[in-house]
Amino acid sequence: MNIPTKIYTPEELSELLHLHYQTILAEIHRGNLPAYKLKGQYRVSEEQLLEYLNKNYAN
Repeated sequence: MNIPTKIYTPEELSELLHLHYQTILAEIHRGNLPAYKLKGQYRVSEEQLLEYLNKNYAN
């Protein structure tokens, strides 16, 4: 059984990453930031966020 992880909304990611909300949505729509829809709204798991950060911001 997997331990539940943190789930973020685009609004939360915008604050966390200091990016505009529209930038987060654009990254999701481009397929750069993995996300899923729950009741018509995007959600990003902690694993998906870490994957995105590792791909895009790794040194």
